Amino acid sequence: MVASFSIIGGNGKEQQAYITGDKGKYDGVVQNPAVRYSRNAIENFIKYKEQVVSQKAPTMTLPNLRNLDKLSDEEFDKTIAELDAAIQKSHDAIVAMAPLDYTLKYLPGTVNPENIDTAALLGAAYEEMGKNTSIETSVLTRQLQRTFNTDNISAEPLDLDSNGKIDIAEYASSILVTDMLSDGSLDKKDIDGKINNKGHQKLLGFFDKYNNPEAQKVLRDLHISFSLDKAKEEFVKNPNNVAK
Repeated sequence: MVASFSIIGGNGKEQQAYITGDKGKYDGVVQNPAVRYSRNAIENFIKYKEQVVSQKAPTMTLPNLRNLDKLSDEEFDKTIAELDAAIQKSHDAIVAMAPLDYTLKYLPGTVNPENIDTAALLGAAYEEMGKNTSIETSVLTRQLQRTFNTDNISAEPLDLDSNGKIDIAEYASSILVTDMLSDGSLDKKDIDGKINNKGHQKLLGFFDKYNNPEAQKVLRDLHISFSLDKAKEEFVKNPNNVAK
């Protein structure tokens, strides 16, 4: 299986997974390169999370190290060689494990608030929403509650038009929130097309039921600032953007 991420860090720095959309499932499928990139990125991120959930710490089977002083030179050398091999195998298995810390580069190129490709952003939203252009608010709330293992979280702030559903334009606002939270702020100037595990963790507080009015103000501002409804109209006009 081709890895869905690369590992950065090391040499004294904390290792982390780095997920991009440079390659992926939608190569040769989605024509718009920006949309293809963002959908690949989210698909690769989903694979990364699946690997993290399924991976287990390696076990190490050691040779019998008792009575080494009674072994012949040949037996001693063989036992030490087996020990070295067991340690190396365990080390290799640990290195192959997916780091728990990550950075997801979900938008292509160098990103700032002035050049966001909204088609790519909507492609990321579409992929995160299970390849749907809209989802019932109650369904997304349940998904969030399962993800964060708490009932004190709600997707209602995302339902900006109060129609009981969340479309990709509304959902895209939450991706931008996660981007900003990844830099520890709720300032649009910090949008850079990257999300990390700290940003996702901070979503728990952002979508807390007691924070709904404040959260919706932030989401609505992003929705309006980046003309996401208009971008959605253009996005859905091209059926290839949602090719499966």
